[in-house]
Order: sequence, then structure tokens, then C-alpha cells
Amino acid sequence: MDTDRTIARLAFAERLPVGVIQACLSNRNEVVPAFIDLLQRCGNNTPVSHEEERAIFLIVHILGELGEKEAFQPLMNFLAGDQERVNRVIGDAVTENLPKILISTFDGSTRRLYDVMNDAEVDEFVRDAVFRAWTYFVGMGEIDRDEARRYPRERLRDLAADQEQLCVGLVGRCCCPPRLRRHAGPGQANLRGRARPG
Repeated sequence: MDTDRTIARLAFAERLPVGVIQACLSNRNEVVPAFIDLLQRCGNNTPVSHEEERAIFLIVHILGELGEKEAFQPLMNFLAGDQERVNRVIGDAVTENLPKILISTFDGSTRRLYDVMNDAEVDEFVRDAVFRAWTYFVGMGEIDRDEARRYPRERLRDLAADQEQLCVGLVGRCCCPPRLRRHAGPGQANLRGRARPG
């Protein structure tokens, strides 16, 4: 099977290319290595052709349909990478199909789920899709229930710490005299040296 031609047909089909998709599903051993290689390159932010980028949408769905576990790590790298590219490639499928694809390709690496869920740089809809997959694994017993109970508490504690640091920085910026503010680090101020209100 000519994988380059297959990628081109996936990229530029005006309608859902059912025949091409079925051929991919029937020739798994031939197409999966090429598909995963392309996904890895996207996940590493390596430049890919316009044709290859357009094909990623259907390729991810095909890998999900195949339940290809080797696709999970490259897929997570891709989702955590260039968010403009992720939104451009995956589009509305983030909310509807991505959780199912993650569930189907999951290789047991819960750490990758947490990495993306906790990454504030990742699109909120992508993080939500990963979270929905995570809740499925909790419900199915693939993630320990005690671990699942700890996670929200730890996230709340982390978020509270982040908010506290932000507030300290804002208070310092607002209350410090300019001469002291110049000696403070980015987003912070030397509150010990803050002048008392007259």
C-alpha cells in the first residue's frame, strides 16, 4: 500500500473517504508505522507539509479505531505541543471524539494524562478531553481510586499556591514605591521594604 498516496487522499478528500479508511483498517501493518511517524513529527513540532497536516485529522481517528497503543505517546506530545496547530488540525473533534480516541489508544501511562491536564499552556478543551478520558479510566478501575481522590485536592492546593503568589506580586506592584519596585523581581515586590502608609 502506497502510504504517501494514502496520506494525500486522506488530506484532500472532499467527502469522508470511506474506501481509503477501510483500506487503512485492513492494511494496519503497512499504514500504522507511517501514520505514527507523521504524528511524532507533529508532536516534536517538526515542520510537515500542508498535505500531511491536513491528513492528521483522519489519521488520528484511524489510529483510534485500530486501538493502536503505540500512537498514545505521540498523540499526547502532539496535544501538548503547538496549540494553534492542534486547534487547526483537530478542530471540533476535540470535544466529541478526542476522549474516545485517547481511551482507545491509552497505553497505561497515567503520567502523560496528568502532564496535559496540569499544563496551563494547553487549550482548555484539549485538557477537558484528557480529563474525560481520565475519569473513564477511574471508573473502569484502571486508575487507583485513592489516587483519583488525591488528584483534585492536590490540584486545588497547587492552584491556591499559584493564586497566592499572583496576589503577592500584584500587591507589591500596587503598594511599593517606584524606587523599591525597580529592585523587585518580575511580578513580585520587596514587601519588607514597603513604605508604611503615611
